[in-house]
Amino acid sequence: MNSTPWRLLALALVVCASCLQAQVGGGYTDGGLRGEYFANADLKGPPAFTRREVRLDCDWGTVLPIGGSNDPRYRSFPLDNFSARYTGRIIAAFTETYTVKAIANDGVRVFVKAEGALTWTTLIDAWSAAATTTGATALVAGKPYEVRIEYRELTGAAALRLLW
Repeated sequence: MNSTPWRLLALALVVCASCLQAQVGGGYTDGGLRGEYFANADLKGPPAFTRREVRLDCDWGTVLPIGGSNDPRYRSFPLDNFSARYTGRIIAAFTETYTVKAIANDGVRVFVKAEGALTWTTLIDAWSAAATTTGATALVAGKPYEVRIEYRELTGAAALRLLW
């Protein structure tokens, strides 16, 4: 009897179980963040392209943030003077104060609000320069929160990393 199908099934179950655990244990909902990429440094006008991001852990250096695609929308995107906005929802695993850490070259802002709330809380505002900075907020376990992360690249190496 060939055991290959069973190994594939077991692998699929492990992958599905880890996806379920990530949602129950805290993290991004809805498959990650919606990333909107702008061909300017100020988040102006319509985005050049959008895509789903499962995490923000990018070190583009001096290459395009396009993932190797040949699509003309990506190939014409600038190396410098671009910006991105990431939006989505998170669910905390525990009721406690969470520290959010952003590492960005060149600018970053992080906002959070309880789902359905009218006002955003600014956790990080380092829009003018490369920074490693933190902000803290109290979250309630199992309650969804909306997040918005804004990033801009001016010149040179590009990088963005968000931890919480």
